[in-house]
Amino acid sequence: MRNIIRTFVNGINNNAYGIPSSLVIAFFSYLTISSNVPKPISPFSVTVVFPMFIAIAIVGKTFLSSLLTSFFCSSLYIIIFNTVFKKWSKFAQVFSYGYFLIILCSIYYYIKAFDFGMKYQGSTHTYTVTTINMILISIVTYLNWRSLIVRTPFMLKFSGTVFFLWFFWISFPWLGELI
Repeated sequence: MRNIIRTFVNGINNNAYGIPSSLVIAFFSYLTISSNVPKPISPFSVTVVFPMFIAIAIVGKTFLSSLLTSFFCSSLYIIIFNTVFKKWSKFAQVFSYGYFLIILCSIYYYIKAFDFGMKYQGSTHTYTVTTINMILISIVTYLNWRSLIVRTPFMLKFSGTVFFLWFFWISFPWLGELI
């Protein structure tokens, strides 16, 4: 636990790029849960909703639970940013496999959940979220491919930041029935 806290603090102190990026991640993770119902701009991404349930169990359904969820997502980004991206040359190929696996899981999720989205969320919502998701998947794939060719630390950090933005905002949106 002490090492995780040290990694988080070092990530904030040592990386000028990490702080603005983590704030963007926190904003978009908050955006995904900002409304009470799924909307194209706040699609209730499963990757943010599960930590939100934990925060609600701890502090109740308040603004604080949304802040705790955003803090969790940005903290996770900073920890990964500080450990993995520091050794970018060793992890570039492994990170690419991680991108590929999560993107495949997202596409599989869409194939399974698309009919539920059309039934419960409506065609406008489902098509809008799918379009935004496919655009971001294309951008993440291109940046990942580019980071493998260019092999600079900035390119890997930038592609990782865009990946986490997609992951915490719209990667696995809730397309089913509301509770």
